[in-house]
Amino acid sequence: MSNLDPTKTGWIGIDLDGTLAEYNGWMGADHIGKPVESTCDFVRWLLSQGYDVRIFTARVGPLQGNDYSAQHAAIAIRAWCIKHLGRELPVTHEKDFHMQWLYDDRCTQVLKNQGKPVDPPPPYKNLAPHSAMKPTKERKNNGPRKDGSHGTDPSNGSPAGAPDPGAGPAPS
Repeated sequence: MSNLDPTKTGWIGIDLDGTLAEYNGWMGADHIGKPVESTCDFVRWLLSQGYDVRIFTARVGPLQGNDYSAQHAAIAIRAWCIKHLGRELPVTHEKDFHMQWLYDDRCTQVLKNQGKPVDPPPPYKNLAPHSAMKPTKERKNNGPRKDGSHGTDPSNGSPAGAPDPGAGPAPS
């Protein structure tokens, strides 16, 4: 993963369902769950630091049945962002070469060009054993890794100095 730098061209993807908003099963394109406050706080911090943040979700992808459904979902997502984040954010279902980082409840970070998970993936029933799925050693510091990747808080995976997206709501 690249070191996050708001002065560089690039963007950060934040998954919607299960990461930014609670997800308890599909209830329609216009139903978006309650905000996950710790992630919302994190997104607000990223925005305040000048990062380009985009909602990254399959809801607006071409496989949602028809274009109307994807367009309807995008409208609902933008309105949700205004209500809960204070501004509209771009919405996409595609990653590109400018994406610097992705926060998602359904992914596991792997070491670049090695395919080895940084942390072990969650236990799945019927997941076939695979030698690349062995966890790597836990990092003890916040410096660069031997592979050249950088800069996350080893306790939560966030950029150094950022609020912990998994810590719950910020104290009032």
